[in-house]
Amino acid sequence: RQAEIPEKKLHKIGNAMEPPERICPVTWETHGIPNDACVFTVITRAVAKKSWPACIAAVQEARQLTGRDIHLALCGVGPVYEALRQEPPADFVHFLGEVDRPCDFYQSSHCGLLLSVLECAPLGIIEMYNAGVPVVATDTGDIAEMLRCGDEQAGILVPLTETGQVPIS
Repeated sequence: RQAEIPEKKLHKIGNAMEPPERICPVTWETHGIPNDACVFTVITRAVAKKSWPACIAAVQEARQLTGRDIHLALCGVGPVYEALRQEPPADFVHFLGEVDRPCDFYQSSHCGLLLSVLECAPLGIIEMYNAGVPVVATDTGDIAEMLRCGDEQAGILVPLTETGQVPIS
C-alpha cells in the first residue's frame, strides 16, 4: 500500500510446507504411554505464550469429566519445559523434548492441541492436517482462517477469555 500498488494486485500467501513423504507413527509405549490410552499431543516451543500449563489443566479436566485414560504428550524445549520437568504435574503428562518428525507423533495421537495465547499462522496446524488428526486450537492470529474450509470449520476453535487467557473448561 505504501508503494501505491493497487489492492487488487495484492494477494495473501499463507504458511505452506511440503507434506512429509512418509509418516511413521510412533509407538506410545516407548514413551511411557499405554497403547490403549487416548493421547493429545502438543508440539511447540516451550515458551509461556504456548500455554503448556493450560494444556495440562484442560487434559486433567477432560480426564475427570470423561473417566477416560487421557494422556498428554508435550514435545518441545524451552523455559517452560525446564520449569515443568522439575516437578512433573501428573503421571498422565509426558515430556518428550524436541522431536524431529512432528507428523509421526501427531498421527499416533487422537488429537493435536494448540492452546496458545499468541500466534500468527502456526505450522503446527499444517502438520496436524498432514497427519490427519483432529485439531483443537485457540482463536488467535490466523488460526480461525486456517481452521476454515469453505463455510465449514475443520477443527475446534477455542475463543480466548476477555483477558486473553485460555478458558480451561
